[in-house]
Amino acid sequence: MLGYNVIAQDITYEGYFRSDSVKAGMPLEYVLNIKYPKDYDVLLPDTTHNFGDFILTGRNFYPTVSDSIYSYDSVVYQLTSFSIENIQTLSVPIKYYAESDSGLINTENDTLYFVEYIPVVSDTLNVKENTALQPLKELVNYPIITLIAFLAVIIIITLIIVLAKPIKTALRRWVLKRKYNKLKNKFLKTEFSDKHEASKKLAIWKSMLEVSTELPVPAFTTDEIIKFSETSKVENELRSIDRYIYSNKKQDSNLNNDFLTLAELSDQILEQKLQRLGNERRR
Repeated sequence: MLGYNVIAQDITYEGYFRSDSVKAGMPLEYVLNIKYPKDYDVLLPDTTHNFGDFILTGRNFYPTVSDSIYSYDSVVYQLTSFSIENIQTLSVPIKYYAESDSGLINTENDTLYFVEYIPVVSDTLNVKENTALQPLKELVNYPIITLIAFLAVIIIITLIIVLAKPIKTALRRWVLKRKYNKLKNKFLKTEFSDKHEASKKLAIWKSMLEVSTELPVPAFTTDEIIKFSETSKVENELRSIDRYIYSNKKQDSNLNNDFLTLAELSDQILEQKLQRLGNERRR
């Protein structure tokens, strides 16, 4: 869900959760983007702000980007909630200062829906009356069962010791592929009809690259990403997407190709990582 508004002389903002639902204690992210005249000073919520039902666990500020008229700020807040309210909302304040104007903007409420881990079970039990008594079964030979269980445990421990590293490596490969494919499916399904959707699609790609490299890529800026030798080859594509998201540039036909190039690169990096893990397993 997304709050979008135009306030106080061309100040625009968008504040939204990256998911529509929340589970108690599970991490979630709230994105706040703001565009404002470059001669304004803007203060966004920091660690001293009270986020209501949500607990701030971290945040990522991205460097301010400016053109001849406007400045652009973006911050991602890492939050968690232990509330069990079915509907949970969040609005954050934005303070701005200028020579002739100052004030406070509250973003529109963005909504999350609480998801229970287990369904609520009725505390009313149906008691069956007049139940016939059942005959007792023969006593179990516990010494034999104990011996069998002991031998089974010894065999299992031996197998774990012998196969621990191959199993661990195979499991790690499986987890990486599963997590990556889930993100890639979401990436391919995400359209970019506007700047917000393009920003969301870029964030998903950064999460894909995080799986491939095991680096905190979502917290990196474009300049930080292209410093790595593996990702420097997509500098043009990343800067083209940034220009579309953070400037007044209209979408062009090459934007889809730029996103596909990013996906191909993260695919290659993941495949190289899986090959290295496979080589480790055979040693």
